[in-house]
Amino acid sequence: MHPYAGDVWATWNHRTQEKSKESALTACTQAIGSGCQIVVNGWNVSVAIARDRRDNMVLYGWGDNPDNAQSNVLKVCKDKNYDCGIVNIFTSEPLIQPANFTPIQQQFLETNPALDFSKNYFPDRSVLRVKPVSTSKSKEQKQ
Repeated sequence: MHPYAGDVWATWNHRTQEKSKESALTACTQAIGSGCQIVVNGWNVSVAIARDRRDNMVLYGWGDNPDNAQSNVLKVCKDKNYDCGIVNIFTSEPLIQPANFTPIQQQFLETNPALDFSKNYFPDRSVLRVKPVSTSKSKEQKQ
């Protein structure tokens, strides 16, 4: 996600964590520019994304299944006194492959498009970048 955007870029079911991170960061950076960051990642996990209905704040929770992820993000919302709605829940699927693959077999798996089971959730529209605003008062105004 980007700290000044109300959207998330999610990708899952890659063969490596590095490829997953690279894919999400590339998509976010192409949409909004520099400053994108990974906020959650893991193996065989579900991640629930929620948005506060008042100020559009994006929150996340994760768990070992979709129900736990949703419960966890709603607990975070409640603890912060936010009025959240679930935006989406992403669940990775376990990759099953023999542990004794040779490096050539592993490279074939990683580079063959027919064996790419990754999925993406990227905003399909222009993403607005909200710029933070700061205000201050001069000494004369404070008195």
